[in-house]
Amino acid sequence: MKYINKLIILALSATLLVSCSKKLELFPYSNIATGQAFQTITDAGYWNTGMYSTFKGNVYGIFMFSTDVQSDLLNASLEYGNRNGAPHRWDFNDDDYTIRDTWAGYYSAMKNINMFLTNAPKISTA
Repeated sequence: MKYINKLIILALSATLLVSCSKKLELFPYSNIATGQAFQTITDAGYWNTGMYSTFKGNVYGIFMFSTDVQSDLLNASLEYGNRNGAPHRWDFNDDDYTIRDTWAGYYSAMKNINMFLTNAPKISTA
């Protein structure tokens, strides 16, 4: 029994020592560091494309739905079943996903635009 306990402790110690490596300092493969994002004209083109695609996504669908409901485009009747009743009543809560996701999308787009405007002058044109 003591032999099995020693073997388990040895295996756990070996696992602990092997798991510690410098790979913990790596940047996620799906992201790029800000310092590496603005280096060439091609990078600026990619940011421009990304900003326009975000803008395109922010002008239809769920982003326009609440404004349509809040305007005169919805006339609530007895049969509408109180679907989207909160925006129609202008009753805004922090748990309303439509409002939350809409504003999160707008602020994400503004963050990316501000990042571009801040870092665009750093791009080498030569």
